[in-house]
Parts: sequence; structure tokens; C-alpha cells
Amino acid sequence: MFLTKALEKYLRVIYELECERGPVRVSEIAEKMRVKAPSVTAALRKLYSCGLVSYRRYEKVSTNKKGQDVVENLQARHGIIKEFFVLVGLDEETADKDAHEMNHVVGTRTIRKLREFVQSYQTHGE
Repeated sequence: MFLTKALEKYLRVIYELECERGPVRVSEIAEKMRVKAPSVTAALRKLYSCGLVSYRRYEKVSTNKKGQDVVENLQARHGIIKEFFVLVGLDEETADKDAHEMNHVVGTRTIRKLREFVQSYQTHGE
């Protein structure tokens, strides 16, 4: 399953809103993302076809277990990349912004190596 950067963002927003208040309406997603409802509906159809959300027209939306796992994996990857950037001297804000962008292009092997480096650095220091 390949998710575009845009679909990842939709999934993450649904997950975040859902954590705050439970299943969400299309209008809430549209407002948070500053897009029109038809754009949200198109994304929901794609996410539903990938098996990541529970979605029925005119009903609230929620992530399912598979969708939650994808978001949690994206968050973990983001955290590893950000931590690495902070270790090499970037400020938190820049590290966060750049980690968000890098998360979409860095492969699993690279993430694994970054995680190993960060853990080694934290254990053994400089």
C-alpha cells in the first residue's frame, strides 16, 4: 500500500481529531485542513479503499486499527528523524519541520539506521 503525502496528512488529521473527540465529521476534517468537503470525501474514499478508515457517506469517520498503526508508525519515524536533527545541532522548530518533510521520502532501512545511531549516541554520548 502506497500513501501519498496528502493522504498521509488526511489520515493523520483524522487520527488527531478522533483522539480529541471521537469519530469526526467531514466538515471538521475540511476545517482543520482548510480544504473543501468534496476534497475530504475524495480522500476518504481512497483511505477507505486502502482499509485505513471506517467511512460511510453522511456518517462520522474514524481510523481503524490498520489506519491507527500507519499513523503511529509515521509518528515514530518523524520522532526518530527529528531526534537525529536535534542531535546534529538543529533547533527544535527546524528539526520538526524538516523531519515532517523527510518522513515522506526516507526508506525503512534509513530509519532503522537513524534509530540505531540515535540510540547509540544516547547510550554512549559523543
